[in-house]
Parts: sequence; C-alpha cells; structure tokens
Amino acid sequence: MVSGFELGLSPPSFNISFNQGDEYCDSFKVFSDRKTKVYIEDLWSDKNTRDLKDYVYSSEHFEINFEYENSLIVDNRANGEYCILADNYGEYNGLLLVKDESLKAGVGMWINLEVLGGKKGITGFTVRDVEGVGFIGLLVFQGILFLILISLFILLVRRKRLSN
Repeated sequence: MVSGFELGLSPPSFNISFNQGDEYCDSFKVFSDRKTKVYIEDLWSDKNTRDLKDYVYSSEHFEINFEYENSLIVDNRANGEYCILADNYGEYNGLLLVKDESLKAGVGMWINLEVLGGKKGITGFTVRDVEGVGFIGLLVFQGILFLILISLFILLVRRKRLSN
C-alpha cells in the first residue's frame, strides 16, 4: 500500500526588517491534507546560505528572542503566530521548520532578518557605527583631528601675540 501526505507552509520565506529594540509579530499558515499534529522549531546560521547543514544555532546564540507555539494541530489548515525581538543590529539567517509527528515529514521557510540600528543614545556614534571605515580610517580621522587642534592652538597664540 502506498500513501501520500501533503504538508505545506506559507509564506515560503520571511523577509523581516525592524529597528533594534522593537518587537515584530506576524503569522504563518500550515497546510495538510489530513488532521495531524506538527512540531515547530527554528534554527539559525552564521552564514548567508541555503545549505541546511549550516543551520545549527539556536536564536539565543545571536541574542534573538523568537517566540512561537512549539506545536499546532493542523486540520486542513492552521495559523501560527510568532514574535521576534533582537538585541543587536545586523543581518541574520534563520529557518523555521515544521515537522509532522507521525509521518516524519517536514517543511521549512527561510527567515531573512535585518535588525536596523534603532535608537542611539546621547553619546552619538560608537565604533560599531563606523565599522566600514576600519582601523586605518580611524587613524586618519584622529590625525586630521590632531592637525585641526594644533592649527587652532597656533591661531590662538598668534592672536594673543598680536593683541599685546
């Protein structure tokens, strides 16, 4: 006897973008051609890849709080909800897996997460805000700043001498 089983997930991927410190919530749909219980889990990678073997980390590894129901009863269709919050800004690559408990079938959706810089404190930028500049860029910036300060000092000394 041969039997088939259909399990589907919509949308096929999440493209999520929000500010650091904000919470983002949305929903997804799970489809099945029969009543079944499914288990849900998320996996994350430190690479921008679609190779499943690279998705070995939990969301906590990247300080991402990803909350959802761990299981659903699917009777033709079920809706799942999730909320996500990230402490650090950057781009993250995740995978939401939905597995059927009895037939060992599974389906997944890619998670493309971009956490934007969000709110900055009173102190202005940090070294992380200028990470594209690199070490050499910071040295050049310090050198220019030093030359400006020397020029201002010389100008002040000359004005003082001329006023005497």
